Amino acid sequence: MGTFPAAVVLGRHALYSAPRMKQLAVKQAKGHEGITGIAARVGPERAGAILRSSQVAMAFEALGDRWSALMLREIFLGARRFEELVAATGANRATLTSRLRSLVDEGILHRHPYQVRPTRYEYRLTRMGADLYPTALMYWLWERRYGGKQSDVPRDLVHRPCGNKITPVLMCRACREPIDIRSIRVEIVAEPDERQVSLPKHCLHVGANSWRENEEGTVHVIDVIGDRWAALVQASSYFGLHRFADIQAALCVSTNALADRLRMLVQARVFERLQYQDRPPRYEYRLTERGRELYLPAFTLHQWADRWLLRGRTPPLQLLHRSCGKTADGAVVCDHCREELRPADVEQRRRVRAAR
Repeated sequence: MGTFPAAVVLGRHALYSAPRMKQLAVKQAKGHEGITGIAARVGPERAGAILRSSQVAMAFEALGDRWSALMLREIFLGARRFEELVAATGANRATLTSRLRSLVDEGILHRHPYQVRPTRYEYRLTRMGADLYPTALMYWLWERRYGGKQSDVPRDLVHRPCGNKITPVLMCRACREPIDIRSIRVEIVAEPDERQVSLPKHCLHVGANSWRENEEGTVHVIDVIGDRWAALVQASSYFGLHRFADIQAALCVSTNALADRLRMLVQARVFERLQYQDRPPRYEYRLTERGRELYLPAFTLHQWADRWLLRGRTPPLQLLHRSCGKTADGAVVCDHCREELRPADVEQRRRVRAAR
């Protein structure tokens, strides 16, 4: 068989010599150092477009900001009425009213009258809202493990049918094997449509009880998930983006906003900084064990968006479970009896506050 001429190359490098092609290959590799996963397959810019229009991005847009997340947490814990939510979240009345209205408009909550004169309402979860329970359990698990002594989530959860204190487990319905970040393969099944999701607008929380006032390693889950930019920056690591410039290019986020979120995620020990260049010093941001554990609620949010937010549109991403090769369909189950956990079957035991 004959050989191809050294100058015959496909695509935009056509008619380049073999030595020149070697130089281009080295240059291109250097331009993509530190990039892995989806971003290595499709490039940082397209990976960013996919991330910004993904099911998880849709879910965070629907759920809103920190105050909305706090209200949903308290509603799952039993709060229903406006005054109860004000006391539990610390939100001012105008903020609370605005976020409740948004959650009602999204179909996550509905207003139910409990008094006629004057008419007063309590806020209850719709079927769509109640379907966030697996995500709430995964966030509870993360906060229980990493939130520190000041965490105000319930100390224990008890599964009434079997009577045991539980550690919720995310399990594949098909093969009954656990799901974690290493067991999932991501397939791109549709071109990204960024018109479906708007970019975040709210600033990072800096008021009372903000992450800036906590010791290193004691940032709470609400600080990580209650800010959409922080959630997207964290998710960029799942897509294989680890360096400041790559994350910024992918997310179209300002330098100050990105620096602030990275600082918070490092303080939370969701990311660790690893230096890859001396002059000038530059760093990669890699997921820690805590960061990898946050993939579990991201997975359940992906499923929730598939069920409630696509509304007939083709999903941008499909998740496959490596253990069985099937589309990943997760259920959050009791670690003792392996039954799926439902709100009516789970008893919450609050922390006992020490007397001051």
